[in-house]
Amino acid sequence: MTELLTRSDALADVCEQAAGAEALALDTEFMRERTYYPELCLIQAALPEQIVLIDPLAEIDLSPLRALMSGPADKILHASRQDQEVLVAALGCAATPLFDTQHAAALCGHPPQWSYAALVKAFCDVELPKDSTRTDWTRRPLSGKQLAYAADDVRYLLALREMLLERLQALGRQDWFAEDMRQQERIALDVAPEDAWLKVKGKGHLQGRALAVLQALAAWREQRAQSRNRPRRWVLADEALLALAQAQPGSVSALAEVEGVPDGVVQRQGKALLEAVEAGCAAPIPALDQRMPDKAAIKQLQGALKRIGAELNLDTTLLATRADLNALVLDGSSARIDQGWRRELVGAPLRAALG
Repeated sequence: MTELLTRSDALADVCEQAAGAEALALDTEFMRERTYYPELCLIQAALPEQIVLIDPLAEIDLSPLRALMSGPADKILHASRQDQEVLVAALGCAATPLFDTQHAAALCGHPPQWSYAALVKAFCDVELPKDSTRTDWTRRPLSGKQLAYAADDVRYLLALREMLLERLQALGRQDWFAEDMRQQERIALDVAPEDAWLKVKGKGHLQGRALAVLQALAAWREQRAQSRNRPRRWVLADEALLALAQAQPGSVSALAEVEGVPDGVVQRQGKALLEAVEAGCAAPIPALDQRMPDKAAIKQLQGALKRIGAELNLDTTLLATRADLNALVLDGSSARIDQGWRRELVGAPLRAALG
């Protein structure tokens, strides 16, 4: 049975019924094209005998969901990161304990980015329709096709959890999975403004004082994007930040000459931009690690990692990333491969490969 919930009392009743469940399947539909924070449009939840579609745009009180999200039941999601970010933004909490079916399948030897549709086809022999993947979830009323698509997104998750748990147990990897889930549960929604410069594409072309100015400008943009709930690029594009960091204008007229900075931004935000440039010129220059690891050492580690992946029948990206290999060569350590189940299975043999 599938039910669309638009009333607070109905949601409270469902949350009370679900409180004692062993597991709860979840998914969200959201829009993010015009906002900094994701706009929650629908929450899908599946219990063994019921699927509910919760409409947050119906002025429904979502507070009963908070207790449910942190209750003891496994929260089953597929490729959970974006859904978790949406839940944190809407409810103030992530869904825990987490059971991510995509990660569980990957630890069973399947592709690490396997789609939900591919997983359902492989495990349940069901072909899911592809319609509504790019639909407008903010429009009301939702069509029957949209509701059916939304319900299908959680319909098979409970069964998938059971099958994947069985395979993980057979492979002796249930503890690996539990450890990785605890890591994935740590969701940080906001980017710290002082760290926003690290996400600016092209920053590697800047040096010295320009990096400090970029840091100040990116912090200003991040704070404005967050406070106005607008995408970063709507505030100011990366290319404009880089041009400003290089030009370091000291007046409105000089600011107006910087390529990529719209006239409207100069008129409305010129003072704030000049203040950011001034602050960057007076700030300490941030460190940007531009060290390059030895290519031969990286190649050696990649070969060893490939052999480990083949022995475990796991994609190498589950074991270590290129950033992990770089850190191992440059600093002699990598947080990811130096803890938990990866320490012995990945970290130790990679160190041995380096000699």
